[in-house]
Amino acid sequence: MGKFLSAILSFLIPGVGQFYNRENKKALLFFVAGFLSFFNALLFLVLRLGAAYDAYGTAGRIERGEYEPPDSRPVNYVGAEFDPEKMRAVDTPPDAAPAALSMSKADVLIKTLLKITTKPGYYQYDEVSNAMAENYSGSQDWLTNEWVGRNLESLGFTEKRRVAAGTEVKLTGSKVLSVAQEKGLFD
Repeated sequence: MGKFLSAILSFLIPGVGQFYNRENKKALLFFVAGFLSFFNALLFLVLRLGAAYDAYGTAGRIERGEYEPPDSRPVNYVGAEFDPEKMRAVDTPPDAAPAALSMSKADVLIKTLLKITTKPGYYQYDEVSNAMAENYSGSQDWLTNEWVGRNLESLGFTEKRRVAAGTEVKLTGSKVLSVAQEKGLFD
C-alpha cells in the first residue's frame, strides 16, 4: 500500500509522496517545481484567455467600423484613379496584389466628402452616409450616422450643430482637400 499511497500523494501534490517516503530534500524540490508549474499553467491559461478576449473585442470593433487596423491601410500608387462605383484604386501596377489596393472605410469617407462638398456649408450626417452607401459595395452594417460622426471628428471636422433633422457638420472644399492630400488620396 505504501508504494501506491506515495505515488497517489505525489500525483495530487508533487513532493508529498517524497515527503511520505522521508526524502525531504527531494520532496522540497518536487514541491517547488510543482508549485512553479502550477503558476506557469495558470499564466498560460490567463494569457490564452486574454488573447482570445482581445481578438474578439477588436474583431467586433472592426466589424462595426469603429477601428481600422494600422497595417490594413491601402498602398497609395502614383497615378491611381478612384472609381466611386467600386470604391477601390484602379489603374494600378499589374504586379500589385488586389487585396492591398482596397480602400479603408475612412478613405472612402474622404473620397465621398470630395464628391459631395460642392460649396462650404453644413452637411447632414444622413447626406454623407447616403452618399457613401450609394457608392460603397459590400456590407454596410457599420455605416451609421454615429460612425460618420466619429470618423468626421477624427479627421478634424469638429464644427457641428444639431438641427431638427439630425446632426450637421461644417465642410469646406479646402478643408476636405487638405485632409485628402494629407492622407495621400488626392494629388
